[in-house]
Amino acid sequence: MDLKSTGRLPFLALLVATAPVGAQNVDFFQGPIVSSHRVVGLGGAYVSVGYGADGHLVNPAAFALRDPFGADDYFDWDATLSWLGATRDDVDLTQSGRGGAFDEVFFWQGGGHLKLGRHGFGVHAVTQRWKVRVRVNGELTDALYRQNFGGPGYAFNWMQGELVCGLVPFAGKAAIVVDDVDLVSVEGGGLLTGCIWGPFDAPWRLGATLRTPVVGVEAAGDPESTSGRVPDGIAIPAELTWGGSVMFGPRRYNVRPTFGYGEDPPARSLARRYVLLSADLVLTGATPDAFGVESFLEHDLQRSGKKPTIGARAGAESEVIANRLALRAGSYFEPSRFERTVGRMHATAGADLRISVVWDLRLSTSLDVAPDYLNWGLGLGFWH
Repeated sequence: MDLKSTGRLPFLALLVATAPVGAQNVDFFQGPIVSSHRVVGLGGAYVSVGYGADGHLVNPAAFALRDPFGADDYFDWDATLSWLGATRDDVDLTQSGRGGAFDEVFFWQGGGHLKLGRHGFGVHAVTQRWKVRVRVNGELTDALYRQNFGGPGYAFNWMQGELVCGLVPFAGKAAIVVDDVDLVSVEGGGLLTGCIWGPFDAPWRLGATLRTPVVGVEAAGDPESTSGRVPDGIAIPAELTWGGSVMFGPRRYNVRPTFGYGEDPPARSLARRYVLLSADLVLTGATPDAFGVESFLEHDLQRSGKKPTIGARAGAESEVIANRLALRAGSYFEPSRFERTVGRMHATAGADLRISVVWDLRLSTSLDVAPDYLNWGLGLGFWH
């Protein structure tokens, strides 16, 4: 359990309220990995790994997927809470090349689940805050962008646990706020679904997820106070992710779960040492007639999402000190939604340290570095 999602859910409403006349939708594409520290440290390549509350918003199969050390329990649970901060000035979140719209970006997320036999139930929520410069009554001013989204999740073990599938219907609200007044706000939602297949005793696993598109969500705001008109809405593109992972070493990857009904030896006796390699591909759909966030800020249209994009992610992880310390590293290619830029490579790293205080807790950290982007944070969870 890690106390911290982007997952990879969409930025529901960076609906900057300074859209030029004639603009339509704003393209919301979340390029940087904003998720638990384990996911960030692995370069986002987690769709086939899916363990614990870390994976809720990466692959909702995580709500029911059995950790090897809990495979023989009827009842199990997990929880996560994490904080991330991209604190450098002029963060270029969208690779627009403008780089002056966002400062002091912070993300918090948390969630938990209960597993009862083959079933898994839970909830996950994300809060995001950052400073954003907007034009109010003809003058640039610092505003607060705030966003909250999340939802309940459910997953089920099929084929005696070899195949796990789940879904999360998510909803959220976001707003640009100046002096406690919402200049612009938006509400919306969608569906994230995914599956993980891991044949028993095989050292490999496959996973896939699908996020539905959200197009034309209406925005609300006051055009007179924002020196222009409110955007017509947002266009959140559909996203398909698939990947695979393989585990080397004495630890077994896909343990046959008994769900508390069998007489197999306790799964907790499994070996600890392992090396995990994981890789994902992410296909993001096009958003015709949509424009970038910064272009709405600066009254200068910049088309975004004219064509589908493909991202790639890879990571490695190992428990270098058995039952005490896990290290991970990764890299991912973040494609650009703009024709003027191709994309950028990220380097990531992370670690988990077991601390025994009443429970076996996990202190986590991660780092994500790329041109015009720096993301780091801390988390707390339960050690398995």
